[in-house]
Amino acid sequence: MNLTDAPLFAPLSMQDASPTSRTLLEQAHRYFGFVPNLLATMAHSPSALRVYFNADLGFKHGTLTPGEQQIVLLAASKENDCRYCTASHGALARFFANVPGDAILAIESGSPLSDPKLNALVNVTKQLVSQRGYVPRETINAFIEAGYSKDQLLEVLVGVGLKTISNYFDHISAVEVDSEFLRN
Repeated sequence: MNLTDAPLFAPLSMQDASPTSRTLLEQAHRYFGFVPNLLATMAHSPSALRVYFNADLGFKHGTLTPGEQQIVLLAASKENDCRYCTASHGALARFFANVPGDAILAIESGSPLSDPKLNALVNVTKQLVSQRGYVPRETINAFIEAGYSKDQLLEVLVGVGLKTISNYFDHISAVEVDSEFLRN
């Protein structure tokens, strides 16, 4: 989509959303203190919004730390060239998950992270995205040698799947980044 094209979908207000989507948007409002534009726009399809929420809930209940989860979501979003999700997960990593600013900047710029364990997490995430799941065994071995388990590789895969939904949705409909997610 050319960014000069009008978005395919506009965010829905809670009043305009279906009852199912409204319930989910109310949950988002309680969590964030506002309804992010991505979710308000995805509310056009209660099914899509519910799948996204359920995937997010499953991902959050994994064994990766909240910071590691945000790193996966940010790295996948950056690799997928998603403007909205890169901005939102950069902010969420910084303000809610206490990810160091230098790690966020390294992911956003495509530079290696100074922390070898987190760098292995970013590398496996980026390769899952860029190689469409065909990650070289060396990358997986480096991930495990850095201190992650094989089971956590599956959690990273869930995070990539979650971001594939939202990243591709942003590509379809160029969602406006919320001011709450923009750097001051």
